[in-house]
This record gives sequence, C-alpha cells and structure tokens, in this order.
Amino acid sequence: MDTTLQLIDQLIAEHKVLCEKTRSLEKAANDATLLSNLKQARDTFVPGDISQSEHLKKLDDMLKAIDTWLEKHFNREETALLPAVKKYGDEKLVTSLDSLLFEHSDLRDRMLHSRKRVDELLG
Repeated sequence: MDTTLQLIDQLIAEHKVLCEKTRSLEKAANDATLLSNLKQARDTFVPGDISQSEHLKKLDDMLKAIDTWLEKHFNREETALLPAVKKYGDEKLVTSLDSLLFEHSDLRDRMLHSRKRVDELLG
C-alpha cells in the first residue's frame, strides 16, 4: 500500500510539472500560430528566415521533450496506477480512472498533430 501511495504522490507531482511545461509550450505554440498566420498572409513571412526557423525549432524541441515525458507518465498511470486502483479501489473508482485514462489517446493524437504541423512549417 505504501508503494501505491508513493506512486500516487509521484503522479500528482508530475501533473504539477506538466502544468508548468504546458505554460511554456502554450506561449511557443501561440508564437507558431502567429508565424503560420503570417505565412498564409504572405505579407511579412519570408520562408527560411533564420529567426522564425529558430523559434519553430525551439517549439519542436519542446514538443519532443513533453511528448517523451508524457509517454513515461502515461505508462506509469496505465501500467502501475490502474492495477493498484483495481486492487484497492471499488468499481466506481476503477471506472472513473478508466475514463480519465481514455483521455490519453486524445492527448497523444494532439501531440502528434502538433508535431506534424511544426514539421510542415519547418519544411
């Protein structure tokens, strides 16, 4: 039971770290959206501009780091937390956790889509 409580504490701490990381990612994504809009307008966006490419590369690096981190976090929730909840929790708690874990696929899809968009802009 102590191991399960430690896992839950670790996952809560990871959620706090994720909130901090997503704030940085949100700013970078807003910058990338602005760059994309500028590209569509073709008024001021010059393909190959060094500073814009550097910002997109930074965004790409951030997305890769967060994606790697998320996969490790999701793996712990799906392979360690879920069995513990099944062992110690009731059916309602298991159903609730299953419902939350279902969101992982949506988040994975969003990360993949974001990385594809950045790749398009970099290309």
